[in-house]
Amino acid sequence: MNITIIGSGYVGLVTGACLADLGHKITCIDNDQKKLRILRNSQIPFYEPQLEELVKRSTKNKRLNFSSSFELGCLNQIIFLCVDTPLGKDGSPNLTNLNKVVKLLGASIQSDTLIITKSTIPIGTNKKILLRLNQLVKHQSKLDICSNPEFLKEGSAVNDFMRPDRIIIGAEDQEVFNKMALLYA
Repeated sequence: MNITIIGSGYVGLVTGACLADLGHKITCIDNDQKKLRILRNSQIPFYEPQLEELVKRSTKNKRLNFSSSFELGCLNQIIFLCVDTPLGKDGSPNLTNLNKVVKLLGASIQSDTLIITKSTIPIGTNKKILLRLNQLVKHQSKLDICSNPEFLKEGSAVNDFMRPDRIIIGAEDQEVFNKMALLYA
């Protein structure tokens, strides 16, 4: 499958590198040009056992590439949102970066797309994202959304992803569940 990962921080890079190692073609989108230069050189900006080897292997095999172009990322019909949602002063997630990404997606999506949220977000946020995207996307496109929370521990994230004790998918459409089952098969 051709998949886009938006955000190449800890969750996004682990997700992208592992999916690429499983044979999917991954485009990681990030707005940090310094981080993109590091990643394009098959290096990683933080330490996580086994991750650098996965990135090197998958970039060499052209299954993993890095870009800042939302237009390029939106050519794929499966998009993971792995955007940081830092805690605000009151303890609730700050959705500023997520909202910026949704706006950029709305301007770039050209076809039917499945949006998968991995970011930590409050209940009901997926419905708000889908409503906003349906307002912003100019083309007649079927948009679906699902939650797919991550359970990655620092120091064992690659192993946690490749040998999960659970995969949780929250969606309202059986077709979405079928796509996710195929993706994780």
